[in-house]
Amino acid sequence: MKLGTGTESPWQDCTVPAIDLARRQGNDTVVAAHRNLTYIVHRRQYRELPGFDLLTVKRQDETAQHPGWKHLQAIKDRLAPDGMERFGVEVFPPRQFVVDNYDLWHVWVYPLGHELGFGFHPGQQGGGLRI
Repeated sequence: MKLGTGTESPWQDCTVPAIDLARRQGNDTVVAAHRNLTYIVHRRQYRELPGFDLLTVKRQDETAQHPGWKHLQAIKDRLAPDGMERFGVEVFPPRQFVVDNYDLWHVWVYPLGHELGFGFHPGQQGGGLRI
């Protein structure tokens, strides 16, 4: 898969490590796990958020280097069901809500057909910016 910085190895389904299963708090379910030579991605679903998928992205080299939007976009498009047709967001919360225990990145993938109430929408009046 071409991700913008070179050709990545193919994605493989993988089993969810037992340590991750032990950390679950009962409100989420790991529904899929994938890896290539660069990343491990777990797809989670929460019963409180029907239709949403949470993609948890971890680098295989265990560095803290952010994957960048091109990689996260490609991961969302490829690994979330109907990913090319769904909005995904990375959240930057107020400091009091930051949890920074691991070098992981999270992409919240909205349900199919859900429109964000903000963003750039080319071709719309006002230059496409909607807030």
